[in-house]
Amino acid sequence: MSISIAATLSLYGFVARADGSFYYGIGSLVWGHTASVKFLGGNRYEVSTHVWFYNCDGDCVLDRSETQTLFAGSVVGFLAERGCLGR
Repeated sequence: MSISIAATLSLYGFVARADGSFYYGIGSLVWGHTASVKFLGGNRYEVSTHVWFYNCDGDCVLDRSETQTLFAGSVVGFLAERGCLGR
């Protein structure tokens, strides 16, 4: 994984996993978001996100999971668009 991508993700609260990927998550049963970034090689990354929100009646308002393969320059922007950046 690129040192600059790893450093940037660390600034947003991502933590390194044993498999070399980076993970961030926050929330509860009612709302939250998680993200995982895994280096694939050749400046490409697999980015997975999950965002969910339930209203006060327990009805699902949003539950979206997505995985994309992106180049390094697009990773942080993709995470920001999905609302999956910490801090």
